[in-house]
Amino acid sequence: MKQKKPTTLNEQVEFLLNKNIIIEDKHACISFLSKVNYYCLSEYFLPFIQKETEKCFTRIEENSNSLVVRHHQTHCQGHFPLWVIIDFFSIGMLSHFYRGMKNPDKAALAEKLYNINYQILESWLRCLTDLRNRCAHYARLYYWVFPALPKMPNGITYTPTRRLFAQLYMLKMLYPDAEKWNKEFLKPLIKLVNQYKTHISKKHLDFPYRWKSMLTK
Repeated sequence: MKQKKPTTLNEQVEFLLNKNIIIEDKHACISFLSKVNYYCLSEYFLPFIQKETEKCFTRIEENSNSLVVRHHQTHCQGHFPLWVIIDFFSIGMLSHFYRGMKNPDKAALAEKLYNINYQILESWLRCLTDLRNRCAHYARLYYWVFPALPKMPNGITYTPTRRLFAQLYMLKMLYPDAEKWNKEFLKPLIKLVNQYKTHISKKHLDFPYRWKSMLTK
């Protein structure tokens, strides 16, 4: 494996500045770094890392050859509007990004989009990430216990569990197009359940008695 080249103390100071570390006395910093290993020092920064921002930097680096990234690096001093960088977000990153936003901004988005509070939307995005990851890797959904529970808005009498139905019920509330949901998701799901009804137990999926009407938008 190719080893990294050693860095000078001045370069280490620049690394710290690029990480938004405030250095009031550059000479004192160089003196300190000459006595303390840079990598030992950097471990103390971990509680202060803004993971949402670091994720952003990672996505920019991963897509550095794309025309969009190259344009903003060259002509916009590396500044990326949210509506540009969000195209590179995974669902998991979107969940982390939303969780890291200021509470008033989260509340405004949740209210405008779904008329719910931001704690509910946070739980939905977390659950959506878990569900997406299992589907993307062809993992088992049958008789699976999900790690997170989707919270329910006021007025919903259904009490979610960690089985599949709660995730599907959450998806229904997230999905913006009722006609498309009923036609392209619910209808094939009903057909699939009917096809295997002699081989599966709806209890293992936590499908209630009225599951079809509950999933209809």
